[in-house]
Amino acid sequence: MPKALREYALSCARQKEKLPPDEYAKWKAAFHKKFWTEMYEDPKRRIQLVTETLDLELKSIAKVTMAPGPLIDSQQLFATAVKMNDVTRQLSRTKAAEPSTYLLFHKRALSDDRLMDDVISYIEKDDSPLTILKFKGLDLTESERINEREAYKELLLQLSLVRQKNPTRGFALFEAENQTFPSATVAFDLVSTSFTGQDTDVGFGKAAPYGKWYDPKEMIQRDFGQVQRLMRTNGLLPHGCPVCRGITNLGAITADGWYSDRRTHYCFCMQEFMEIISRAIKENNVELAREKREDCQLVHSSSQIADSTGLTTLSKHCIPSLVRLFSFRVHNTRAIQSMAVPLALRLPSMVRSKRV
Repeated sequence: MPKALREYALSCARQKEKLPPDEYAKWKAAFHKKFWTEMYEDPKRRIQLVTETLDLELKSIAKVTMAPGPLIDSQQLFATAVKMNDVTRQLSRTKAAEPSTYLLFHKRALSDDRLMDDVISYIEKDDSPLTILKFKGLDLTESERINEREAYKELLLQLSLVRQKNPTRGFALFEAENQTFPSATVAFDLVSTSFTGQDTDVGFGKAAPYGKWYDPKEMIQRDFGQVQRLMRTNGLLPHGCPVCRGITNLGAITADGWYSDRRTHYCFCMQEFMEIISRAIKENNVELAREKREDCQLVHSSSQIADSTGLTTLSKHCIPSLVRLFSFRVHNTRAIQSMAVPLALRLPSMVRSKRV
């Protein structure tokens, strides 16, 4: 980790031990703003941070570089992120590395109309072949996220329009979580999520013994109590993956067993989503993806993605991002099938019951 970020993290760790949670949250927000404001105003510190970051990325044999930057929740921090990306782009080229544009957003950024207008305008004018976005902790299935859902819908539409104008542009979304399938079908070439999506295992320092199970039909996380009720009603978990078919008695499953099984189940769900997209492109039939999208809770709650979005251009513009990242050009959309490699079939040996 670069020295400046290491010192930043140590300062946060020390204050977290000293302060009550409410006071620490206020201190951390102020400290974050101060740190990145100083970085914005000091060219020497800015270049040093980017240089150290690039050196670490290239030592890791990265094919594409990413800028260090703030958690964006204001226009000021967005301006800082733009400047950090500019410096990273310049220094990457001196090292013969391919730069990306990387923007990390706080989930409340979506509710700031002026900020999102600036973001979309910047992305439209940006000449980077790959733009990577991440919305930290965003869950658009939450009832209070009505404004954010509408803003996210608009963002997907605008990214799709950018793609139509310039098919060589690539878009990636990190930590997509419950937004994975709608995002992949409309605007993003590459989406990522954790083993459990939106679920968290630890809260206030205590591990949850039985975490949430992902419902692939509604595309939401269900708590263990809801899963138990589903089992009592149906006799089985309502999903056909090998993990769910193998669970017949939730009362007999251990916390560690549930911890491992629901991770493997989640990967099977993501595998199925990517296969739906692959089939839609192979058969030139966007209705396959639209039908799945319309079943999910995210769409029920606010008409998340309208029929007028870029989903209708899926067969033309959804090029496999893993191929694009390595600077290959793919003209046959059937190559998207490479995204549907059955990774989930190899996961049981990768997922351990021990919590790490």
